[in-house]
Amino acid sequence: MRTRDARVPGDDEETRTQATKALSQIANAAREQRQAVLLVAPTVEGYRRTSAGDGYVRIKFRVRPGQNQLIEGPLKVGIVGALKQLEPRS
Repeated sequence: MRTRDARVPGDDEETRTQATKALSQIANAAREQRQAVLLVAPTVEGYRRTSAGDGYVRIKFRVRPGQNQLIEGPLKVGIVGALKQLEPRS
C-alpha cells in the first residue's frame, strides 16, 4: 500500500470540499485507467488537520509491487495541479 498526503490550500469549508472532491476524482480515474497496477479502488480519507494546524487529505493506493512510479509520477502531477487551482489568488 502506498499513502499520499496532499496539503490543502486555504482553510475554508468550500476549499476543503472542493479539494476532497477533486482528489477523489483523480484517484478514481487513475484506478479506471490502470487497473492492472492499482489493485483495488483508492481510499480517500477526507480532510484532516495536523497538530500544527495544516490541512491535508490522505489518499491510500494499493499498488502492485514495483509500480510506485505511477504514484510518484503522473498521479502526483495531477494531484499537485488540482490543488494549485484551489490556492487563493493574491
